[in-house]
Amino acid sequence: MQHRQKPCGGDGKTERRPGWRGSRRGRGCCASGGGASGCSIDGLFRTLKALEPKLGASLVTSGLVFYRDPSGAIQSVDRERFSALGAEGKIGLDTPVFDPTVTTLGEWRARFELDAARSWHAGLLHDKQHA
Repeated sequence: MQHRQKPCGGDGKTERRPGWRGSRRGRGCCASGGGASGCSIDGLFRTLKALEPKLGASLVTSGLVFYRDPSGAIQSVDRERFSALGAEGKIGLDTPVFDPTVTTLGEWRARFELDAARSWHAGLLHDKQHA
């Protein structure tokens, strides 16, 4: 039986695993290359899910904004509530926020946690604070 392999974006390493109805489909998995592969996204998802009980927060729920409150605790609220907290003066552009849209280690190191002013979160606060 022939195996089809799909090379990974960077180093050419591949992984073969059984596909649907007994066929074999190649699934490329590696840490190098351009964007995140399905395998790396799945791995990140599992890692974040495993951290949730330890942190007491839902990290992979879509639509939530994660930030540090004044005591340093990580909080999560929906975007509407985040904007409302900004309008109430409870959070601001200097509030540390988390950007779950990072896809590489370099991005994670550079901007996973940063002040709202330097993140897309500023758009949720800008209109409310400068109105």
